[in-house]
Amino acid sequence: MKKIILLGDKKTTEIALRIIKKYFKKEIEILGFVSNKQFYNSKIKKIFLNNNTLNNTFFISNEKRNEKLISLKIKSLSPDYLISIQHKWILSNKILELVGNKCLNLHNAKLPNYKGYNSINFAIANNDKKYTSTIHWVSEQVDEGDIAFESSTKISKYETAESLYKKSLKCAEEILRKLFLAIIKNNIPKKKIKKKGKFYSRDSIKKLRIIDPKWNCKKIDRIVRACYFPPYEQAYYLKSKEKKYLSPEDVSKTN
Repeated sequence: MKKIILLGDKKTTEIALRIIKKYFKKEIEILGFVSNKQFYNSKIKKIFLNNNTLNNTFFISNEKRNEKLISLKIKSLSPDYLISIQHKWILSNKILELVGNKCLNLHNAKLPNYKGYNSINFAIANNDKKYTSTIHWVSEQVDEGDIAFESSTKISKYETAESLYKKSLKCAEEILRKLFLAIIKNNIPKKKIKKKGKFYSRDSIKKLRIIDPKWNCKKIDRIVRACYFPPYEQAYYLKSKEKKYLSPEDVSKTN
């Protein structure tokens, strides 16, 4: 029985839970979760509890970094692996050392092309033809560890950030299943990243949202779709210092 700790947001952590329950509940034990309150109160977690699958697990909120609490759990429970599934905090070297550097991360983007944040938005803005989700080994440098698994999906002509995110979750599900199987078999791949790539900051989306009306229609359409993910702020142009927001429907009417 392999012992793991899951760190991540509600949506992706629920995907991991479903996979483990369906395929690996006799081979993988979840020691605990570092996640948000939405996950803690979610229906799927309650289902697992009712089935006595998670009765002895711990929960640590990820609203704060909480590295001290995580460290204590690693020391007392000795997990085989930490599995970060779009965890909101960068894990320190101390945490990695405590688990013997056996930590892997689901990065919902192609590496090293899209290190950091807002990868879905920029993949559409950059007119990419496909989108890739990656599982990689966690290292001292952000999003630079060896690659374990990848899965890709086509970016359609009318793709929005919202629709591509939903498609990317299917890619995530595919590679998480491969990861859990590899954990059981003690055979997780390591593929070196050979080029430097590009890092996108958390705030990079702010500049992307600003449209120049002088752009051609194709570029405006691309940026509008890249920034369309309700309820988040959409792309806009400025008119008399006032923001004028655009949706994909608005742009299609002008084409």
